[in-house]
Amino acid sequence: MATAHGLARDGGVQRAGGPLSTPEPTTRAVRWGLGDVAITFGLTLLLGLASVLLVTPLFPDTADGKAWASVAMLMLPWLGLAGWPLLATATRGNGPVADLRLRVTWRQAGVGVGGGIVAYLAAWGIAILTEKISGHTLSSAVGNIAQDTTSASRAALTVLALSAAVGAPIVEEIAFRGLFYGALERRAIPALSAVVGTGTAFALFHFEPLRFALLLAIGLVLGTVRARTGSTGASILTHMTVNLPGALALLALR
Repeated sequence: MATAHGLARDGGVQRAGGPLSTPEPTTRAVRWGLGDVAITFGLTLLLGLASVLLVTPLFPDTADGKAWASVAMLMLPWLGLAGWPLLATATRGNGPVADLRLRVTWRQAGVGVGGGIVAYLAAWGIAILTEKISGHTLSSAVGNIAQDTTSASRAALTVLALSAAVGAPIVEEIAFRGLFYGALERRAIPALSAVVGTGTAFALFHFEPLRFALLLAIGLVLGTVRARTGSTGASILTHMTVNLPGALALLALR
């Protein structure tokens, strides 16, 4: 029902005028921000570099050992990508659920899944166009690693597929649409700028130049879902929907 100011709310999103989303109830001052975003990405990069030096020696120099090492190397940076946002909001905010907007309603979940379908179709079209222009077949970094190394172990490949379908969407959305988008939102940055900024950072952070346009399209849809619903939980479902076909394809590798 519209209020006296002519504003209608649905699922925490203001649908006409005013802020795009309703702030979560707070019990104490929030003291995290863009500095924590920089720490998150810097720590993730450092852990990624460290994994090259630290992980491989921990596993046997066999095909099976290398398969499990490839999984560990991909997951170690998650300690920074999701770990710091969780720590920052737990110690200097009102907790990850409230500050990172992890709650999701059934309506928001539906928007999230629908956005995932849109993002997947957009990425598919961009991939075809990019391949025609560049003359190269596009494949993700994870897909290349899976085919070259992880496929030597069926168990490791299954774990990698699960991480691609579930783990990576959760971790990446906590960092980009949770912490980063939230920090911009707290500074009253317009929603469009926040969507474009986080989407561009998302595409760049994958370090896959040929897939940049594809990743940017996905990132923009993820940001739009976050903006429209006010829920990072919804964008997580969008991300899972996009990643699911690729994760299933990993399981088909031999």
